[in-house]
Amino acid sequence: MEGDRASAAQSSSSSSSSTSTSTSRALSFSVQRRGISTSHRCVAAAVLARPYSNSTSGAAARSPPYKREQQHREQQQQQYFRQHGTPLFARSSRMTVAYLQVLGAGTVDLAPSVLIFTDRNRYMFNCVEGTQRFCAEHGVHLRRLRDIFITRTAWECVGGLPGALLTMKDSIGERVTLHGPESLRSLMTATRLFSREENLNFEIGDASITASDENPLSVTAIRIEQPSGDNNNSSSFTSSSSFNSSSSSRAVKRTADGEPIAALSPAEDSSTNSSSTSSNSNSTNGARPRLLGLAYECRFARLKGKFDPQRAKELKVPKGPLFGLLKSGQAVTLADGTVVHPHQCVDEPEVVPAVLIVDCPTLEVAEAVAANAALADLQRAQSDAKSGHCVVVHLCPLAVSSSPTYAAWAARFPPATTHHIFAGPGHTRGQTLFQAAARNQIMLNGLDARSFPRTFEEPEADFAQRQKQILADAEASFSSDNTGEARAIAPSLANATAAEALLKFHLLPVKLTGLDRSACLAGIAEADQLQAKGRDIRRAALTTTDPAATTSTEIGAPEQTHSWPDAEMTFLGTGSAVPSKYRNVSSTLLRYTIPGAAPGAMLFDAGEGTVGQLYRAFGPAFADVLRNLKIVYVSHMHADHHLGLVRILLWQQQLLRSDGNNCNNQGSNHFDAQQQQQEALPRTVVVGPACLGQWLREYSALEPLVYRFVEAASLSAKQRSTPVTAAAAAATTAASPSSPPPPPPPLPWFEKIGFANLVDVPVRHCYDAHGAVVYLAGTGDKIVLSGDTRPCRELVEHGHGATLLVHEATFADELAQDAAMKSHSTTSEAVQVGRDMQARCTLLTHFSQRYPKIPVLDDASVLAVAFDFMRVHIAEASRLATLMPALKLVFAEEAEEADEADGNGNADADAGVDADGKAPKTLS
Repeated sequence: MEGDRASAAQSSSSSSSSTSTSTSRALSFSVQRRGISTSHRCVAAAVLARPYSNSTSGAAARSPPYKREQQHREQQQQQYFRQHGTPLFARSSRMTVAYLQVLGAGTVDLAPSVLIFTDRNRYMFNCVEGTQRFCAEHGVHLRRLRDIFITRTAWECVGGLPGALLTMKDSIGERVTLHGPESLRSLMTATRLFSREENLNFEIGDASITASDENPLSVTAIRIEQPSGDNNNSSSFTSSSSFNSSSSSRAVKRTADGEPIAALSPAEDSSTNSSSTSSNSNSTNGARPRLLGLAYECRFARLKGKFDPQRAKELKVPKGPLFGLLKSGQAVTLADGTVVHPHQCVDEPEVVPAVLIVDCPTLEVAEAVAANAALADLQRAQSDAKSGHCVVVHLCPLAVSSSPTYAAWAARFPPATTHHIFAGPGHTRGQTLFQAAARNQIMLNGLDARSFPRTFEEPEADFAQRQKQILADAEASFSSDNTGEARAIAPSLANATAAEALLKFHLLPVKLTGLDRSACLAGIAEADQLQAKGRDIRRAALTTTDPAATTSTEIGAPEQTHSWPDAEMTFLGTGSAVPSKYRNVSSTLLRYTIPGAAPGAMLFDAGEGTVGQLYRAFGPAFADVLRNLKIVYVSHMHADHHLGLVRILLWQQQLLRSDGNNCNNQGSNHFDAQQQQQEALPRTVVVGPACLGQWLREYSALEPLVYRFVEAASLSAKQRSTPVTAAAAAATTAASPSSPPPPPPPLPWFEKIGFANLVDVPVRHCYDAHGAVVYLAGTGDKIVLSGDTRPCRELVEHGHGATLLVHEATFADELAQDAAMKSHSTTSEAVQVGRDMQARCTLLTHFSQRYPKIPVLDDASVLAVAFDFMRVHIAEASRLATLMPALKLVFAEEAEEADEADGNGNADADAGVDADGKAPKTLS
């Protein structure tokens, strides 16, 4: 590299410009990656405009310019310290940039969350589902994220935390500290059931932090408690204990393979936390008020005023070390005995705007917020002109913020110095957040509208109508209680703004304080061009195929909408390990019609962000999908296959309650799959490994869930065999050794969910990993879902003659060793499983994120490849083969562009690596 730079410096003047540009980029990248301080970056920037020179010799020639400047500054500092006993330079550089940025604005696919950015650290408030995917796509760098603050231990606030911690363990390298309510400890303890790492890089600290040399922000947690009696709500919550995930007090029982198999629930282990809870109680009767959540007050230390050298000279202060003493706040004595104080030549300290984050999800919490003494004190203090400006971020639905109680409380902030940002359902239009996948889908929609319907984005008119309906319902509710009328935000509060994804509020420099929408997402302007490109490629593909084979049901057929299909599969996530721009993590939806009954749906795996994917796939009708969801089948306990499950159950409960259905949680959520009694099943059946049931049980202690859990192994043919069925299977095998074994008799409750039969198949992946064979009652179709696995003989036997095989193909054939080592399949291996199974159609999914759009297809016989939001009508599954020539043409140009980008070092964004350029560790 150095030789290339030297030769570039000696090249002719005609080529020096391009060489200088490439050298500047390389040096700039080196400066950023090495974490050089701001002052040194400025020194380095000064040399970027000129070619690298090797005119110097010796050790100095081998040191970059910014390194030589750093050494010079250190020598100056050491010399001055020896002479005067005080440092010449401040210990840490002055903070120059700080802003608040909205991540999630409260849409279905990204709940409210906020990031405070400084040029030293990052501070996140709530880590919701979809956070890591959103940040990676839009360049929100989390490398310096050290503290995550949680307002409530509810999945709406913490759904993205487990996945983000697993991914950030390698990409950040330093420990992340979690701050929040006491129950946050129980949540993180429960994650041991699926986090394979023995020592995740996090700890749980106090809910409040103070500013220091390394940490410029002071965050004070304010308890929001249910008002009762004379209890004082003004106390800030702190916890004296810290938590390291490697030293949890609860031992995890594991198998010989090291997999977790059982653990105590929070209720069974209440003695662990009882002492710490009681020690924090400050009520007079010994019972602490119920905690509803935490608000966070964030303040920066006052910045030192700017030193004016001209004023110092007028006071006859000689230029030199005395200037440094005045800058550091020390008075100096001149030779004639005159004492010069810092305020005589240093401006007044700057006050950085404060930030208050208030999470108010319900009217009950709104009453507690309005009665909170600490928040009232903060409002009174904000009236002081010396307090500076304040940004109040309201994490609450429109129905709550428009209530008289909450609106009156918010109005008590002084309007001249307060800016309000409202983030939550009803405040923000359901715009497209993951635009890379949406662009991809638009182009594929031009290719074949039936298989690739466009993703949903809420129109402006629909959003306006939805807001009106929310306010009308709220007004009717409040009027019935004689508490007044609901009021919209805009006319009642000055300086109020509805949040948008990536909206910024600049805090520093103070002169730039205010809103910044430059990073906010715009619509996809090139949608028509993308769709036209898909149509052109479709026509090109048709010229290379037999026109006689192309009918109205083949490639290019117009989109057909089904009120509810007989049997249709929608892919919601087709990537592995971590979510990327184009592929979310694993989730597959099967919708079907139950003869003589309501429609049904099955979800096979539920990776993080599945609810958001459902919303983008079906629009407002996604609520009907959740209402009709009969069964969720989780293949194994790797995080990318089930972290979206809790939110699915919570959304379903909310929808059913809004419909007037009883969603109580009486009785056990776990039942015996072999029971013969025809029990009514009003709850969604969750099938999965034993550890999944334990995880749901422990989480339900924090936030009640309504479901029925069935251990997957109990649905296997081996577990369901009886002497009669075993004898029949043996007779069949003896008569025809090559014939597949007959399925076990169906269980009584299968009819309730619309299945003629359901067989679990143990597969070759990790401990307690499963595939599924589904026999639909309405159509008679047989559908096989492999889950993550190596080629599995038992799966081939039970899936023989399948209508559709959905098989994982994580790796290309060239990575066969990696596939074997990580217990995954290659594309050719998955295709061979389909041949051995004699499946009518084989569909590949679960691709490594190293293949961002389409995998490497070494096997020309690959029938079909799944994409996010792709729909496959089971009766027409064979038509998928006609799509492959066109799909290869679609992404041939994309592959060339990716190769060019890779040559320029820019392929990381499309290759599933994180926003800081480091590949995340594979978790699957």
